[in-house]
Amino acid sequence: KFCRELALLMIRRHAGEEDACEIRQNLAAELQSEISCTALQADSLIDLALEIIHVRVHGTYRRSPLELSYLIAMATGAVGDLSAN
Repeated sequence: KFCRELALLMIRRHAGEEDACEIRQNLAAELQSEISCTALQADSLIDLALEIIHVRVHGTYRRSPLELSYLIAMATGAVGDLSAN
């Protein structure tokens, strides 16, 4: 649900004629500040939001289920945390 909201925010900002790279950088900085996540987690959350946009437009994900699982693990901080294994 969080990534769906993030996807909508990205679309709204892009509709305001902002540069896509600038939107991504600003959003990553906001995520790191607001929810105290790492840069890797922020980038992963943004990538998941982009996947949601892609599936809504094209009907399929760009990434494989394995890649999506890894992206989710990175977003939650489970990658590198051996206690999650």
